Amino acid sequence: MIGIQIFAVFFSLFMAYIAYINFRKKIISGLAFVLWEALWVGFIVVVLFPSIMDPILEVLHFYRLFDMLTVAAFAFLVVFSFYNFILASRNNKKIEKLVRRIAIGGEQDPSSSSTREKDKKASKKKN
Repeated sequence: MIGIQIFAVFFSLFMAYIAYINFRKKIISGLAFVLWEALWVGFIVVVLFPSIMDPILEVLHFYRLFDMLTVAAFAFLVVFSFYNFILASRNNKKIEKLVRRIAIGGEQDPSSSSTREKDKKASKKKN
């Protein structure tokens, strides 16, 4: 069991470091950073001292901590997969609206406006 605990602690420390790097690069917010760090520290505590979860195991009628963590991980994956699906659907609708506006000509794409100006200047030089 000690080998798994060592691996889990190093994995948690590595993931906490990844969260820190993404926070420094301003990819995640300060609140998200604090939440992820708390999650990884909590994971380390549970891995090093699994007996602190015994009262929760009794209430939820799990025989082993591993069983409870497996169910919790599965629930976590299902919830966040659904959340990602919702975000992707929302982004697809936004992109579709933007493409329709650009296709109709109601709004120009900022990146293509400079290209159009260069094309106009090039066609004037040819004439």
